[in-house]
Amino acid sequence: MRQPPRPCRRHRLCQGLRCLALLATAATLAACSTPALLGGAPPLPSFASERFDRSAPFARRFAGQPEALCEAARRALLSQGYMITGHERLGLSGRKFFQPQRDAHVQLAISVSCADEVADAQRGTVYVTAWQDQFVIKRNPSHASVGVSAFGSISLPLSASEDSLVKVGIETISDAAFYERFYGLLGAVLAAGVTAPAATATPSTAPAATATPSAAAAPPSTPAGR
Repeated sequence: MRQPPRPCRRHRLCQGLRCLALLATAATLAACSTPALLGGAPPLPSFASERFDRSAPFARRFAGQPEALCEAARRALLSQGYMITGHERLGLSGRKFFQPQRDAHVQLAISVSCADEVADAQRGTVYVTAWQDQFVIKRNPSHASVGVSAFGSISLPLSASEDSLVKVGIETISDAAFYERFYGLLGAVLAAGVTAPAATATPSTAPAATATPSAAAAPPSTPAGR
């Protein structure tokens, strides 16, 4: 019985190329598809949500001088475990560290600025901005080379690794409840009677007055001869 002829290699190659062309066309169409073509709106940029309204939680007025307000803010942050990384007369900053997961780290930073009120000299405004830096642990396994006379040098992986923190994101905290908790603690510290730190006295640069010696003492009298 005569067997049917086998398809030639050129025919199979043409079929394979045709399939590859169809797949490439489908991938191109999928990549060029936009949310608008699929019936959805394109995502808005992050700055589009900025409203710049007066109800933002980043400022609060308190009774007190700006220096006293910043001193109260410094004590409030210290009482919650924050490390003060910068401190000036009318501003300070602090950081606190968290590890929500084994391979993830978060640094919470707070910046505080204090200003006086133009209309009321007995009140001041505290401006607070908080943000979080997100890090992940990147592990770099180390390798060691072992010399073998028959095969040369062979690189073998070891269990030791060099870990490093890689910053993957930063975000400003806009949660109003977060700032309300800080303002509540700041008000409690102010109610305890915190005042502005006393200014450090600057030593005088004028040279000290030198005591003027009195008139030379007369030499001791010679006892009279006998």
